Amino acid sequence: MEGRSHPALVGIDGFRAVLLRSGADPSADGLDWTQLKEEVIDQLNQANIKLVAGTTDGVSNTPELRVYINLLKLTDSRQYVFRIQTSVARPVCLKAQEDPIFKADLWMLNPVFEVVSAEDTPDRITDVVLGQIKVFIIAYKTTHIRSHPDSGMSSSAISQSQTGTEARSPAVVYGYVASNGSDVFHKPQCRWAKNISPENLITYQTREQAVQAGKRPCKWCDP
Repeated sequence: MEGRSHPALVGIDGFRAVLLRSGADPSADGLDWTQLKEEVIDQLNQANIKLVAGTTDGVSNTPELRVYINLLKLTDSRQYVFRIQTSVARPVCLKAQEDPIFKADLWMLNPVFEVVSAEDTPDRITDVVLGQIKVFIIAYKTTHIRSHPDSGMSSSAISQSQTGTEARSPAVVYGYVASNGSDVFHKPQCRWAKNISPENLITYQTREQAVQAGKRPCKWCDP
């Protein structure tokens, strides 16, 4: 399924992105959930994936891009066991039931299970989550092309989206960098800065310029 078109992704114009956490919370060991969610949103925005707000009254008709993150802390060994799995859930109607509409996971990546040290947990969870989001983007765009052959996006564009992350990197001659789709700025060497695509890259010579532009400092690299 990874990177391939799928019928469950046909006809979707927008998503609500959610992180569904359970189990231990590694915040005390350096994992910033807010930062992680922002990076997921930023990656989707850079791929031109439409994001919409969900409703609070009952089941929204908006499909959900779900990232399940389950954690268990091994206290004696200072390690975490985590399971991460990304899916797309869409409303399903059961006409024979009194309350017939609910959301079901109709597209799903294989889960990733790992045991990592507490100090490596923030980095590893971030890498796995963003890696699965990247696979979703490729699958969604591939599905869109096959269901809309006149959309103007070629297969070469999909190939570029697969390899673009490895090829791009903000130039270190700039003092600070940010993405056009995010309100956070970084040091050029920051791990988050490496996810910024060239077309969305904004550069600043000084920290003051970034702040004046309405950007706030990254909690990871502390520019």
